Amino acid sequence: MLLPSAVIRNAIRKDQGFAQDFIAHLCHQIISLRTRLELVAITSAKERVFAGLTEGLHTGTIRELAAQVHLTPEATNRSLAQLVKDGRLRKLGRGRYRV
Repeated sequence: MLLPSAVIRNAIRKDQGFAQDFIAHLCHQIISLRTRLELVAITSAKERVFAGLTEGLHTGTIRELAAQVHLTPEATNRSLAQLVKDGRLRKLGRGRYRV
């Protein structure tokens, strides 16, 4: 839902609870975006996949994880296989891993 900025500013001025909740929401968004930027700045596909897993990004399919870490599904699968081989991940089943 989109609200006019004047409505938001007015609510911030009049309701301290809303202001605190809104600021907390904005802080959470900033932290999340910064984490994503740091993640995609990692040049090694294997390290990027590992960082994505430790950030809790693998909640769906490998294809979804690949999209979140800005890699192809093939590169993500190769990275996962290498991380398992290196002993940094444990494969629990098809598409399921534990750090």
